Amino acid sequence: MTTLAECLSGWAEGLAARRQVATTLAALTEGAVRVAAMLADGPEQDGEGEEIASQAAGRAGKIMLAALSGTPVAWAALEGVDTPVALQPGAPLAVALEPLDGALNAGTAAPVGTIFSILPTPSVSGSDGTLAFLQRGERQLAAGVVLYGPHTTLALTVREGTHLFVLDRASGTFRLRRRDMRIPEGRRTYAVNAANYRYWTEGVRTYVDDCIAGEDGPRGADFKMRWMGCVAAEVIRILQRGGIYLYPADSRPDHTSGRLRLAFHAQPLALLVEQAGGAASDGVEPLLQTAPRRLQERTPLIFGARDKVARIADYETMKLPLGERSPLFGKRGLFRV
Repeated sequence: MTTLAECLSGWAEGLAARRQVATTLAALTEGAVRVAAMLADGPEQDGEGEEIASQAAGRAGKIMLAALSGTPVAWAALEGVDTPVALQPGAPLAVALEPLDGALNAGTAAPVGTIFSILPTPSVSGSDGTLAFLQRGERQLAAGVVLYGPHTTLALTVREGTHLFVLDRASGTFRLRRRDMRIPEGRRTYAVNAANYRYWTEGVRTYVDDCIAGEDGPRGADFKMRWMGCVAAEVIRILQRGGIYLYPADSRPDHTSGRLRLAFHAQPLALLVEQAGGAASDGVEPLLQTAPRRLQERTPLIFGARDKVARIADYETMKLPLGERSPLFGKRGLFRV
């Protein structure tokens, strides 16, 4: 079975800029192998959920930063950390890292993941490197998600399709499992935290109401709901099984701009999804056309099958009718499409 190293070697052969990206990807995935081993050993000590999450995320961040030592990376930025870390001055690349997505799951052996994005270092990146991460998502050179579960899975794109690798634990090598993945169309699955229903916009409520109404509603078919508390796990599932993921903005004071980070979650996931034939938006606008204004800027995030993401946008922009309020489900669409 083809290894990740073989794939990267063939892709980068004879091209210096690609070799730099390949070297960085090799380092990131080697770091992920070490994170997988760390997680497999369980928490270092007893503690409450948030304490265990903080410990695990901190250890994962240190492992990933150490892995980037000696790579052609000028700056590395971590989710939740206000200032990028300087690595190799003048190097051509910058790496945005979410070392441990879903960290609250770490203490219960539920799914957690690592998300990364590789960007070109601009000619002017600022004294602290922040400008390197304030680029439109379409500028990304590569992006990936590592999911730590029953097996360790890597979804990776270098802008030539999205490919799935699985870690061979015996050799510590990622091996190609699926090439040029395509998100399946027509799958009736959605992922959303329904506990936040009362805070959503009317457009998002209507979409979810239509799914809940199932074959008796305007969609004319039953839907299944998923929620794993880890967007890395959700994207791996949707790449293989289709459907849609929703983490919308809502009316709570600290959620009006969404909760996930544009540079650390939304942009790399959007590239992976679009390279697999899907779509990703903030509910209306495509995320790859958006640039963060601040390093830790938050955003709503909708991704999955292209037709489903478009339907959300149609509801949010009132291109589809929101219908009359149902006593049980709130507003519902009127027409089957």
